[in-house]
Amino acid sequence: MLRALSFLSIILVVLFVASCGKPQEEENTGCLQPDQAATLMPSLDIESENRITIDSSFTVEQRESMLRAIATWNNLGRSLTGKDFFTGKVSEVPSSWKPAGDDGCEFQGSSKDSFAIIRETSAETWKAMNLTDRNGGATVRCTVENQLTRQVILINTNHNKVEQFHSVVLHELGHAIGLDHSCLVGTGRLDFTSCGSLGADHPYRVATMYPLLTISTDFIETKEDLRSNDSERASCLYKP
Repeated sequence: MLRALSFLSIILVVLFVASCGKPQEEENTGCLQPDQAATLMPSLDIESENRITIDSSFTVEQRESMLRAIATWNNLGRSLTGKDFFTGKVSEVPSSWKPAGDDGCEFQGSSKDSFAIIRETSAETWKAMNLTDRNGGATVRCTVENQLTRQVILINTNHNKVEQFHSVVLHELGHAIGLDHSCLVGTGRLDFTSCGSLGADHPYRVATMYPLLTISTDFIETKEDLRSNDSERASCLYKP
């Protein structure tokens, strides 16, 4: 079973260099630019309901933000396939639904068409997953022979600015449908361009799936809507 960890980094003025597990790439990438050919992961089964359990330990405001983020992706899902990507409900989440570290897919509460968004505040758990206080959220996806078998989203509320919470959730849900980052932090490849090579207004840079958000003394970056690159890559993955 192959496991991929994807996450969004919050950066303080300067870029934070982060790394994530190499995903198993989706094979049907002919509709992408060559430098985006490796930016898709195995998709959801759109014929299934794809149920999300939202951890009830999130605040009311946080849960409402998650439902809005789900609705945003569902609007795109309906435009591409005529169906929602997700359905969401709020419930208590057992501790067994959380990954124990950065190298396993033994967590419960998930299947190919159901997963949870879990509130995580344990510094020990975050460190065990090779995450830092600059990672506000992470998505773990497990695949067998290029088919999604289970996944989970973790949101660390200790490492999220209130203003950026919705942006982080929207980003992680993009991973849940099968979108990797729009570019690579660090050294790029021919099939996965480097973020450092992009101008400020480049479609990959302004995408919701760009791997970094910026915080400075007078600016907090947010991305609360899907951008052209997000929609185009989702279309490549899902549109008949």
